[in-house]
Amino acid sequence: MPGFFWRLREFFNAEKRQPNNYIAGDDGRIYCVRDSKLGRLVLKANRVPMVDTVKEGFEFALPKIPSEMLKVAISFFRAYWNDAHQYEAMVRIVYDTVEEKYLFDCPEQYVTWDHVHAPTVGKDFPEPRYLDVMHIHSHHVLPAGFSLVDDANERKYRLYVVVGNMRAKEPDVNLRVGHGGAYLQLPLSYIFETPDLTATLPYPTEWDQRVKLVK
Repeated sequence: MPGFFWRLREFFNAEKRQPNNYIAGDDGRIYCVRDSKLGRLVLKANRVPMVDTVKEGFEFALPKIPSEMLKVAISFFRAYWNDAHQYEAMVRIVYDTVEEKYLFDCPEQYVTWDHVHAPTVGKDFPEPRYLDVMHIHSHHVLPAGFSLVDDANERKYRLYVVVGNMRAKEPDVNLRVGHGGAYLQLPLSYIFETPDLTATLPYPTEWDQRVKLVK
C-alpha cells in the first residue's frame, strides 16, 4: 500500500516509508515519489490508487435567476458606450434569504474604458441576509472574454458574467463560477430562466447617479 502525505515534512519525518508515496503540492496536484537504490523520482501523478474518481462540476442550489434581470443589466451597460466613448459598468445580483427573491445591487462605481472600481460594494445589501450570487460587468464593444484583470479580481466564490460585443443586436455573454483563481464555464440556461439576449428592459434611473466616469 502506498503512503499518502499532505506535507513534505510529514514525508521526510516518517520513520518507515513505502517505496511508492504520494504527496499533495500547493499547485493542486498530487505527486508520486518513487524511491529505490537508483535514486528518488518525483513526478506529477496521472492516477492515484485507492482514491475515488472526482469530476469538476457545479450544482446550483438556488432558484434560476429571472431572465428579466439579464435584460435590465444589458440595457444599463448599453447606456455607457457609443462610437465616441466606451465605459465599463457593473451590477450585482443578490438573493434575499428572508424574502426568497433576487435583487439588484448597483453600487457606487468609478468606471473607465477598461476598469470598474466599486469600493463600497456590499454595503447596501450585507451578508448573511443577502447572499452574494453574481457580479455582472460589461466589456462594451470588446469581446465578452474574461481578462487577466478579471481573473485577478474575481477570486471570491460566486458567479461571474461578462457582457461584450454590444454593437450587435445580440451581445456576447459569458458565465462562469469561480473560487480562488479557478473557474468553471457554465451555460446561461443553467442559471437564468430562458435567457433572451436580443431584448432589453429599462433600468432604474437612479443607477446613473452611482456611476462616476473617469476620463
